[in-house]
Amino acid sequence: SGKGIKPIVLSMVYETFKNVSIPILASGGVQIATDVLEYLLAGASLVGIGTSQMMDPQLPRKVLRDLKHYLRKNKVQVKDLIGSVNRLNLNS
Repeated sequence: SGKGIKPIVLSMVYETFKNVSIPILASGGVQIATDVLEYLLAGASLVGIGTSQMMDPQLPRKVLRDLKHYLRKNKVQVKDLIGSVNRLNLNS
């Protein structure tokens, strides 16, 4: 769990999103709103915060506040972010 597993889980979410049409739940290494954004971009529909909140019980509230700020500032909705990395055509 934690930061060490995040790159692996991100990769798994990215690959899974390409092959299923059901919501994906991801967790592992979430400490800031950027972590949540990365999971959303890879294809997660729901992102969990686990071990990190044991060290800071207010962490989910802080992450949510920062995520809302990002969404408002960039005028984007969560549903528009989910899997958007998969929709990029990187070969063009």
